[in-house]
Amino acid sequence: MKQRVSLQARCNGESPVLGSFVKDITVDQLKFPEWQRPYQDALSELDPAKLTAKIAAAEAAIAVRLASIPEGPESREERQAINDALSALRVLKRENQRPHR
Repeated sequence: MKQRVSLQARCNGESPVLGSFVKDITVDQLKFPEWQRPYQDALSELDPAKLTAKIAAAEAAIAVRLASIPEGPESREERQAINDALSALRVLKRENQRPHR
């Protein structure tokens, strides 16, 4: 049985950047699961109290992968995916730091 992970922006459409990440995918469809699983956990966390830790875990997983990823054109796609993920995590941090209404 495939595990479904639902990625949802908590900003109710206020953030066009996060809105672009809203989709359903299966875990076995992840191309770079070492860091994409914790990244998805952060994107799907709805509890602001837990979100900071999930973002930190995703950033740590990305840092570990960046330290081991080979240089060269064979890793260009993953590096771009990592850059996109880090941008989304920055937005997520900013959204989480805003006062909640």
